[in-house]
Amino acid sequence: MYGSLYALNHTDIEDQVYVCLTQSEGLVMFDIVQVIGFNLWDRLKAGIDRAERQSL
Repeated sequence: MYGSLYALNHTDIEDQVYVCLTQSEGLVMFDIVQVIGFNLWDRLKAGIDRAERQSL
């Protein structure tokens, strides 16, 4: 089971990414247009990095 996020609900997106990656098999992100429009790249990467640090 994969976690999924809708980028339009981007408050606390770093925490949401972290939870999806640590509590499910992965993450599906919808919609790339909002990721680009709200410039969420750094916050998504921060959530991914946090999840990767935990898995070490």
